[in-house]
Order: sequence, then C-alpha cells, then structure tokens
Amino acid sequence: IRPDQDDEGGDHQVAGEVLHQLTQALATDRQESLLKLHLGDRQITDDTLGQIGDKIGQCDKLTSIDLDFEGNQISDEGLGRFGVGVGRCGKLTTLSLNFLHNQISGEVLGKFGQRVRLCAQLISIDLDFKHNKIAGEALGQFGEEIGQCAVLTSITVSFSGNIVVGETLMQFAKGIARCTSL
Repeated sequence: IRPDQDDEGGDHQVAGEVLHQLTQALATDRQESLLKLHLGDRQITDDTLGQIGDKIGQCDKLTSIDLDFEGNQISDEGLGRFGVGVGRCGKLTTLSLNFLHNQISGEVLGKFGQRVRLCAQLISIDLDFKHNKIAGEALGQFGEEIGQCAVLTSITVSFSGNIVVGETLMQFAKGIARCTSL
C-alpha cells in the first residue's frame, strides 16, 4: 500500500486514507502473508500507528511485515500501541521496521521488545531507529527482551544519531547474546 502523495488536508486526511486502504486490503484477504507499507513523511501520528497496529494484529497468517514510517510524528506512545498489534502475529517470521527521524525517546522499547518476542516464529528482525531521541536504559531492556526470541537467526538494529552510551550498549549486547540461534 502506498498512498498517493498529497500535501493538503493535514494529518486527519492522511491517517484516514492510510487506515481506509489498510482496512480494505485486510478485509479483502485477512490471510495475507506479506504486508509492505511505505508511509514515509506522511504525518503519521501515534494514534494512526496504534490503529495500524490494531489492524495488523487481526491478520491470522501474516508472516512478513516490512513497514517504512520514516520522517513522521511517532513517539513512544505510538510505538507501544503498535507493538501490541505486532505481538498478536503468531506466525510472523520476518519483521522490518523503519522509524528513522521520528520522536521516539525509547521509554517503551523494553515493552515493545516484550510484544515482539511474543512472535514465537520470528527468525529475522531489521529495525531502524536512527535519529530519534533514544537514551537511557530502554535500549538495554529492549535487548534483554529480544534476547528471549528462541529461533531468531538474524538481527539488524540501528540506533545512530541517538544518545546511546557504553553501559546501555553492553546491556543490549548481553541481552541479544542470549539468542542461541544467532
């Protein structure tokens, strides 16, 4: 799904358009195995991301998610709500998310990781959180949660452009190291 570019109408029009297209696509075939959305620079807010997560969580056979939310207005609240939906995707094997240039501070990264690890068949994670506002212990908590993914064989995570210090990075690395399949 790639909504047409339209700079007029503001956030509500963009959100409505995205949700309408997503709802139609999923209503037509809730058995989709691949979901790919390019929603960069579309004024997506926390509320819209939460609603997208709700819709994704209704997909019974979704195995691959590839979502681009670069340059929107997403913060911790939206990421947390989105994670709840992703966590309902029991057959998910591949998760690729781009949150480059948003306003995520990372306070909910641990909870987001908790939800993602509910996807028991997840083998590949590719996450881009570059140039947000991530700082503090949240990254370490995220690593600890993702480290509990039993069958994870590939992980790529980018946090450049954030305030990530050595101790937090060590905690993240220790958590990820618990993945015995990596």
